[in-house]
Amino acid sequence: MLGKGTTNNLKKTLALFGLVLFFSACNALKGGAPTDLIPADKMALILYEVHKTETMTSRMSFNTFDSAKVAFDYLQLKIFEDFEVDSSQYRKSYEYYASNPDQFAMIYEQVEGMLEKEVDEE
Repeated sequence: MLGKGTTNNLKKTLALFGLVLFFSACNALKGGAPTDLIPADKMALILYEVHKTETMTSRMSFNTFDSAKVAFDYLQLKIFEDFEVDSSQYRKSYEYYASNPDQFAMIYEQVEGMLEKEVDEE
């Protein structure tokens, strides 16, 4: 379980991240959905796990940024394995949703809901 302070920091990070992506996506050319697009509900679950992992690794005491990056990359690959997606499929799906701000916002609303539920269960 995440502590309340951790969840608040994660929410702030997600909000900032979402805002940056929203403005980036507004400038992106809209293309068709990739053939192996990850469904929105599954993408929300993956992003939830990825952001929890980012928070966890950022709080660990690593000697260098490179060590933290290696740890995060390893854990992120484990998340992809758990959800039976590969990094290419994730990247293409992420880019597609980022270029469609309404869908991307709905996905992040689900992620925020999962975080709030986790805090409420503590």
